[in-house]
Amino acid sequence: EALRLSEVRSQTLQEDISSSPAATPAASNIAGEDDGGWDFDVKDEGAPAAPAAAAVSSLHADLEEAKRLATEEQERTSNAEREVVRLEAALAAAEQQAKSSSDEAAVKESACDEVTQRLLVEQARCEEVVRDVERLQQDLRLSEAHARSLAEEVSQADRVARATPSLEADDGWNFDAEQAGVTTSTQLPQELEEARRLLLAEQERIAVATSDVTRLEATLALSEQKAQQAAHEASQQVLTERAVSEEMSGEVERLHEALRLSEERAQSLQEE
Repeated sequence: EALRLSEVRSQTLQEDISSSPAATPAASNIAGEDDGGWDFDVKDEGAPAAPAAAAVSSLHADLEEAKRLATEEQERTSNAEREVVRLEAALAAAEQQAKSSSDEAAVKESACDEVTQRLLVEQARCEEVVRDVERLQQDLRLSEAHARSLAEEVSQADRVARATPSLEADDGWNFDAEQAGVTTSTQLPQELEEARRLLLAEQERIAVATSDVTRLEATLALSEQKAQQAAHEASQQVLTERAVSEEMSGEVERLHEALRLSEERAQSLQEE
């Protein structure tokens, strides 16, 4: 609006300039043609012709001043127009960039949400692995206790076997012992072999359980590492997007302020 009013004022000044030089020669021609030699008579009679010349000179000075003012007004109007166009273009570019950044922020926010979901899944998996490790450790403790018990039974059976008389040297004692229900050396080796078999089976179970515990602990460590990495990536993305958003907001505010100042300058020029 300020620019429009300034252009109207410039147009008015231009019209004044155009109309004033056209009126001046016409007036002087009319005076020269219609005086019937009056001007010559006035000059001969010594009448003052200087005021008319002074008025014409003053009119020309006013016209020159009006031209100068019109030129200055046009220059200021052109400068203001260029400034407004530049600021509007910069503002449009900043708003477009802000929109693009907002869209990118939405996409990255969605990615952050996905990372958060992965983090929650990894945490749940870690908790499940921890429960499996605790269960296997409990089974391992029970297996070790059972293995110790079997080892004691085997050791005790070995001692009993060494203390029991053999079948060849008993001279009929074995028959009497069997009739009396006493454990003989023919029975002890079988029990000893069974105890040893159970002990080996339990030791194998312990080895398998230990391997499972080691594997699950490695899986747990890897899951915790992935969860920490995902949390770090999500945090970095959030910080980056926040910084970009703040920077774009500051740029848009700066351009709005520059546009406001330019409009104030245009208004000030119009008032002048």
